[in-house]
Formats: sequence, structure tokens, C-alpha cells
Amino acid sequence: MKKDWEKALASLSEKLGRSHDTEYQLELIVNEATRLVEAKAGYIRFLDGVPGAVNVATASAAGYLSEVSRVNPTVRAQEGVTAAGHVMATRQPLTLEDVTKSGLILPETRVIAERHGFHGMAALPVLSGERPLGVLFVFDGDVRRFTGDEVSLLTAFAQQASEAVEKAQPPT
Repeated sequence: MKKDWEKALASLSEKLGRSHDTEYQLELIVNEATRLVEAKAGYIRFLDGVPGAVNVATASAAGYLSEVSRVNPTVRAQEGVTAAGHVMATRQPLTLEDVTKSGLILPETRVIAERHGFHGMAALPVLSGERPLGVLFVFDGDVRRFTGDEVSLLTAFAQQASEAVEKAQPPT
């Protein structure tokens, strides 16, 4: 399985290198990350005001992201309040076996997750150095514990998302 992941990452890097469209690059990243860990859905949500950043989602997560964005329109790096805020504040991955039962998920968001059939979750920080840019989320349709290897793989995808956004930022 790891060899397949290495090949997929190499192939993705090649595709990313051929494109200068940040939204397309981010869509490739989230779709491939979700596919490789055999999850149901995924998306990347960025902090407001990150130049070059575009929130993207797999087709299966687009409705969820839209609903969650209405409930929680601004993502803030704040430990222990929401999953996204916690990941950005700690700059560490977070996995939850069942988002519908977690205190780190807002009650309104738990209802939305249940409606969309999302349970297991991996959330990875998208960082520029130590500065949080956003979070890569991957959801499974079942209660699930993401493995350490899966978290490492998803961390590599979060890093690629960071690089795509950094390339899109205007020079200072």
C-alpha cells in the first residue's frame, strides 16, 4: 500500500507542477487524498484573508462544506473550541472516530455531519512554516480510526496544499 501511496504522491507532484491554477491544484490534492485513504469525502478550508487560498471540496463534501460555512462562517485558530480551530492552534493533526459524538464539533455541525453520513475524521493543518493557513479534512462514512500511516500521508497532502497556496501569493 505504501508503494501505491508513493507513486500517487509522485504522480500528483508532477500534475501540480504542470498547472498554475491554484483552485485546480487544490481540487487535485483533496480528491487524491480522499481517494488514497478510501474515505467518503474531503475538503480544505482556509482562514479568511489567506491570499491565493480557495476552499475546495470533493463532490461528496461540497454540500457539507456549504452548510458548515453558514453555521461557522469564520475559521479561527482556537484550541479546544472547534476541530478546525484546534488543529490550527495546535498545528497538529486531529483524528476523531465519530464526529457526530465529539465535543470538538459544534452541535449544529454534528447534525450536518450526521445528515451527510460523515463519521470518522482526519483533520490536518495546512501550514506555511509555523503560520496556519487552513485545514485539510477527510471524512469516512463509518466510525473509523485513521492510522498513523494514513495521517502521515494526509500530512503530505496538506503540505502540498500549502505549497500551492504559497505559489499563488503575490510577491511581497
